[in-house]
Amino acid sequence: MFANSTAFRRTPVWILVLATLLFACNDSDDGAADDSVTGPDLGDAVSLDAAVVAEMNTAVEKAIGLLFVGGGTVEGAGGGQIVVTGSTFRFEQYSPDAVFFLDGQQTMDLLVSPITVKGDLAFRDAAGAGPIVVDMTIDASTDPVTYGGTIAINGVVINVADLE
Repeated sequence: MFANSTAFRRTPVWILVLATLLFACNDSDDGAADDSVTGPDLGDAVSLDAAVVAEMNTAVEKAIGLLFVGGGTVEGAGGGQIVVTGSTFRFEQYSPDAVFFLDGQQTMDLLVSPITVKGDLAFRDAAGAGPIVVDMTIDASTDPVTYGGTIAINGVVINVADLE
C-alpha cells in the first residue's frame, strides 16, 4: 500500500519513544553507555530501561499494523491497552511493565505528507505524573526518515528535529 514500507517499520520506534514515551535519546553527551532512557533536561521525571522501551516499541508496531486492517486492541504487558480506531491511538491505562502508565490519545494522519502525529497524553509512574503534548511530523519520503515538530513534557518543549 505504501511505497516506503521500511519507513513505516522505523516509524513505530519514534512514535513510541518520542510521542508516547516522553522522548528518548540513545546518545549521551559524554558518549558513555547508559542503561536507562531519559529525556533531555527533564531530570528524574522519567526513567525507562531498555526492556520497557522494547516492550512499548513492540506494542506500538502492533498498533500501527492495526491501522491497515481497520483497528483493534493491543494489550499492555503490564495492563491496560492501546485501542486503534480509524487513525486514532487511545491509550487506556496502557503499561508495558505495571509501573509506567499512559493515558490519552493521539491521531496519526497518514494521508498528508509529511505524516502528522498529534495528541494529548498523560504519564504516571512511581516518581510522579504529568502531561505530554505531541505535535510532530514524520517525513517518510526522505532517506533516512526525518522528524519535525515538538513534544512538550510537563511544559518542557523538545524540538523533535534536534533529536536526530
